[in-house]
Amino acid sequence: MKPLRIVLTADFHFSTNPNISDQIIPLMRYGKEVLDIFFKQMQDMHIDLFILCGDHTVSGKKQDREAFQNELFKIKEAGIPILMTTGNHDFDLCSVEEYQDTYFPLLDCTDKDPSSLSYAYVKDNIRFLVMDDSSQKKIGFSEETMQWLKKQIALPENIIFLSHHNLFLNAWHKNPLQYQIENKDLIPLLKEYGVKLSFTAHQHVPYIQTQDSLTEIVLPAPLAAPFQYGYLEIGDEIHYEVRNLDIKKYNPLLYWASVQKVNNCHELRKNGFLKFFKKRYDLETAERMTDSLQRWFDAYEKEDLSSFEADPLFLQTIHELHDSGYEEYILFLLKHHDSSITITY
Repeated sequence: MKPLRIVLTADFHFSTNPNISDQIIPLMRYGKEVLDIFFKQMQDMHIDLFILCGDHTVSGKKQDREAFQNELFKIKEAGIPILMTTGNHDFDLCSVEEYQDTYFPLLDCTDKDPSSLSYAYVKDNIRFLVMDDSSQKKIGFSEETMQWLKKQIALPENIIFLSHHNLFLNAWHKNPLQYQIENKDLIPLLKEYGVKLSFTAHQHVPYIQTQDSLTEIVLPAPLAAPFQYGYLEIGDEIHYEVRNLDIKKYNPLLYWASVQKVNNCHELRKNGFLKFFKKRYDLETAERMTDSLQRWFDAYEKEDLSSFEADPLFLQTIHELHDSGYEEYILFLLKHHDSSITITY
C-alpha cells in the first residue's frame, strides 16, 4: 500500500490588508501567493491530506475568512482533503457560528463532538483528532469534550492528536496560560491509551519534544523566514520532517521580494539588539555581541546550530536577554533543534 503523504502548516495569520506590517513576518501581506505555492507544491508531491493547526487569519475578520476560504476551496476541489483546528486569533472578530459556517464546508468529518468544534477524521487506519482548544475563550476543553476525546482514542485506529496550543510546557513560557492546554488530565489520558504523535502550533518556530512515548511536534509558521512547513509520511512507520516552501520555483518574483524582505527584517532585528547591548557595553563589545546573535539566527534558519553551545561570547550574549525570555528559548532550541523524526507504531 502506498504511504499516506501529508502536508502540515499553522499560524498563517492570513490578511487581505495590503498595508499590513511585514517588519517581523516577511511574507505577511502575501498569504494568497503563499497558499498558491502550497497548492502547486502539494499537487506535484501528490499529497493526500492538508492539515492546518489554527490561527488561519490574523483576526477572524469576515473579509479575511472569506478570502482564505476561497483559496482553500481550490485545494479541496483538486481532491486534497483538508483538516483545520481552531486557533486563538480565529475568534478575535469571529463567532463560533461564523467560524463553523466558513470552514466546515471545506472539511470531511467522520465524527464531530456535539459540544465543541472538535472532530475526527479517519484515513487509512489513522484517526486524526482535530481539536478545538480556542473557541470557548480559554485554552482547553470542556468536560464534555474530554469525554468525547476519551471515546475517540479508545477506538481501534492509530491516533494522531492535532491542536493549536501546546501539550508540553517549556522553559521560556513565562505565562503558561498563553501556550499550554490547561486540562491537567489530557497528557496522562493520551499516554494511557498509547497515543504516540501530536501536532501543535502557536509558537511559530518548529521543534520536536518527546516525553515517555508521546511526541509533540510544533509546526512552523510559513510566512516567516525560512518559510517552512511540516511533511508527514505514514507507511510501515511514521516519518516527519521540516521542509521549505520552494518559493523560487513556483513564484520567482515573490522569491526575490522575499529575499529583500528577509534582509530588511534582519536589519531591523540587528539594530534593535545593538541598541540594547550599547546600553550595557562599549560599542565594540556591543557590536560583537550583536553579530554573535545574528549568526545564531542565520544558523537556525540553515539548521546548523552545533557550534554555539560552547561559544562563551554567545552564551554571555543570550544571558543578557534573560529577562526577555530569549535565553531560555534559545537554549531550549539548541537542545531540541532536530527537524525530523521516525516513529514506529
